[in-house]
Amino acid sequence: MYKVTEGWKLTIGANNNFSKSNYSYDDYSYEFINRSYRSYIEYVLSLNEHWSLGLFASAGSSTFSNYDFNSSVKPAIEYNIFPYKKSFEKQLCISYKIGPTFYNYTDTTIFLKTKELLQEQTLSIDLGIVKKWGDIYLSIYGNQYLNNLELYDIGSNARFSVRIFKGLSVSLLAGYSMIRNQINLSKNGVTQEELLLKQRQIKTNYSYWGYLGLSYTIGSKYNNVVNPRFDVKY
Repeated sequence: MYKVTEGWKLTIGANNNFSKSNYSYDDYSYEFINRSYRSYIEYVLSLNEHWSLGLFASAGSSTFSNYDFNSSVKPAIEYNIFPYKKSFEKQLCISYKIGPTFYNYTDTTIFLKTKELLQEQTLSIDLGIVKKWGDIYLSIYGNQYLNNLELYDIGSNARFSVRIFKGLSVSLLAGYSMIRNQINLSKNGVTQEELLLKQRQIKTNYSYWGYLGLSYTIGSKYNNVVNPRFDVKY
């Protein structure tokens, strides 16, 4: 459900993923089922041309991430250096979220936890520039657990789009993150089959991604946008 006005917007949603993988070699066979579920509620309130407040709540589970259940509630504030009415030309937003996150783990973690309640904070800076030839978006973000400041991740995402002709654009997207907050890893590690089939999260210090895409839009992609506050551009 999605309801939006100039003064506020409300989003309620859920998604459910199921996958089954099979691995066989000679007389040996292995099957693994991966499930994940997430529901969320997001409410954003417009204060003025530069400030916004938000409340973000979610709950879910993931076999890949070793969660039987996890939930969070995070109040947020955002400041746009440019007036929001200029967002379809340019924007430079600074947003901050903080709140409790609860984890109930499937397996005991490497920190010997079966469940825990933590305080988490997120800071992000988002730059967007829209021109007739295309657009550029750049985001820098950081997440941190307040119970241990050494548990954090920092990353950035970028999108560069060029309009070939009216409605048709080609886009290049890329992202990188430095990861130091994998508190959810199982102390039992992963089996060779889970590693081969990518069914369990494993320890890593960084991740990166990128892809090239082609899109065609009928009419202006901004026609139905009324409230751009706290929007995700990737």
